[in-house]
Amino acid sequence: MHQPAPVARFLRNRRGGALGHLRQLRGQARADAVRRLLTRGTATNGSGPEPPQAQAARAQPAQTDAPRVRGYHLHDNEHLAAAVRRAAREQLDDAIEQLTEAIDDDPVTAVHEARKSLKKERALLRLVSDSFAPAVYRRENRALRDAGRRLSGPRDADVLVEAIDGLAERCAARLPASTFAQVRTVLVGDQLRARAAAAADHGAVEGVVAELRGARARIEDWPVAGDEFAVIDGGLARAYALGAERFEQVLRKPSVENLHEWRKRVKDLWYHLRIVKPMWPAVLGGQVKQASELADLLGEDHDLAVLDQQLAEPTLARRVVADLRPLRELIDRRRLELQARARFLGMRLYADRPRAYPRRMRRLWEAWRAEGAQPPEIWS
Repeated sequence: MHQPAPVARFLRNRRGGALGHLRQLRGQARADAVRRLLTRGTATNGSGPEPPQAQAARAQPAQTDAPRVRGYHLHDNEHLAAAVRRAAREQLDDAIEQLTEAIDDDPVTAVHEARKSLKKERALLRLVSDSFAPAVYRRENRALRDAGRRLSGPRDADVLVEAIDGLAERCAARLPASTFAQVRTVLVGDQLRARAAAAADHGAVEGVVAELRGARARIEDWPVAGDEFAVIDGGLARAYALGAERFEQVLRKPSVENLHEWRKRVKDLWYHLRIVKPMWPAVLGGQVKQASELADLLGEDHDLAVLDQQLAEPTLARRVVADLRPLRELIDRRRLELQARARFLGMRLYADRPRAYPRRMRRLWEAWRAEGAQPPEIWS
């Protein structure tokens, strides 16, 4: 398959990089391979001493009137293992709150926000997965995955309505308004039926809440310890390497499946970067924005691909009078635009070779911790 010159150069420069690195990360020796790679020349262990800031904080009397630390990111004086547990508790607390307190006022938004919290929770679990026994990790990941799936029913129909609305707003002058209106009427009908079915299943949300409360109670047993970068280095390395691999597959074959798999790995990296952004906000903050934009582009592309598949179904086509071929051609053009932008964002976000990326992140971590350990007067 012919590749544009910039894409061909990108692949040529990475040959032997992502795929070879992933072979080291997978299989029985995955954790050992990561540890050897990331600790070469550095004496560290997974349960290193607390940073001076954390030791000083524990030595001080508790400040009951101090604001509670929150946020899906590390804080300057926070022990890494404690930060992971805190963020994990927050995500499940937010999901439970949406499903118990907010759901009566706006069930659609509440379920959507709860699902977003569960995705962040699963990303956190993947970030520290090397600390878990495989069976325990699978149990926790399966519980969160199944809870999210039980909430996903109406969301699939909502996505299709949002996709046709976005396309109609962007491309209003290219097709008769009646074409968009007819398709939207059919999709809204399906959406209302999906919402009614979900509302009738009262036990589904209650069951999910019970599962999430059980998962929250188990967070204290997560085998995550220490304030060394080793707590998260394997997760970061794996997220970046897997994303690079999926990107290479997309460059060679931009199928719907490959693009969707790449998006999932981009979102993992986005969540992980949000956690470590305080290490160097000026630079990592930009990468967070780029990863977020890339995930949005790939998300819109996937939604349009699903919409196109629906438009190809005879059961939907029979309910629409308008000719759907021009609409499907419009979807194809929009998807090509989205994929072109996504390629160039991907070339920036995955510019590092997978071997180099975790080493660079570890050095940023060391610099951040060293800076925080300096007494304040050194800057005066």
